[in-house]
Amino acid sequence: MSGNQQPAERSALLSQALDLCTSLCDILERLGPSPFTQSDNIAVSKVHELESALHRRLQQVNQKRNDALAPVYRLSDDLIRLIIQHGRDEETLCWQTFIGRTFPQLVSCISRRWRAVVLDMSNLWTDLVFLNPKYLADEDFKPIHPWYGRGRALSDMCTCNLERSKQSLLNVQLDIPLYQDSLTMINDYMDVCTNRVADLTLEANTSNAEAMNAIVPCMTQTSETLRRVRLVLHQSTSEEVGRDLLESLLLCNLPRLVEVELATVPLPMVHRPEHVAFLQCRLLLLWLTRGLSLAFQD
Repeated sequence: MSGNQQPAERSALLSQALDLCTSLCDILERLGPSPFTQSDNIAVSKVHELESALHRRLQQVNQKRNDALAPVYRLSDDLIRLIIQHGRDEETLCWQTFIGRTFPQLVSCISRRWRAVVLDMSNLWTDLVFLNPKYLADEDFKPIHPWYGRGRALSDMCTCNLERSKQSLLNVQLDIPLYQDSLTMINDYMDVCTNRVADLTLEANTSNAEAMNAIVPCMTQTSETLRRVRLVLHQSTSEEVGRDLLESLLLCNLPRLVEVELATVPLPMVHRPEHVAFLQCRLLLLWLTRGLSLAFQD
């Protein structure tokens, strides 16, 4: 509506707005603070209703003022998306970090309009972190206790991210616990992430048999979308366990995998023609021991 305004027309409208603001300020000054408290008196109740209605109208006026005058509100939705995407890309370095408030979370606090734009950008809400499962009640009225509900490996924030991500590919961090509830975490991952993971960071201890048996399925379940993998093994048993794991992984077909980082993962003793998992990789980073690394880039 304002796109075809002429300078004279806008000047006239601004003058009218100034006159209305002057009148409104005079009326509000005459009103002053409300002397009434909650009461069953009909007249007082009517006053409270009118005050609430006035408060809502003033909020609407404030929003319209922002739309008309604030420079940031003159930006189109497409330009806002570009700004948000650029900020998101800048904070995503080599591997996605999952600490602190993200750029989309920060800009979603600017205004209702910016929040609506941010929430509609499904690719901004793709970070999931699977933590040690916590027992949460299935319903609000039930106490938090293992006898009620079940352990959940996704926090409320990650659950919201999952809903907002729609069908976008996910960036997942899976740190499988050593002693307890590792199966719960693995099952939650399988339920949520099958054929939806683009980036996977996975940590496990070689003494956890459930974790070691689940690593290869965690990758093959999303083989059609998996592009980047970071695998960290904490060695508490012989290297043969980790070496057998990598041997099994190398035999898998991961056609879209282009970047791999392996930390303290024992390498196979010999190469076999059947080792096809990393054939499409453009970057392979190996952390053999603390302080020693090898990088191979196509």
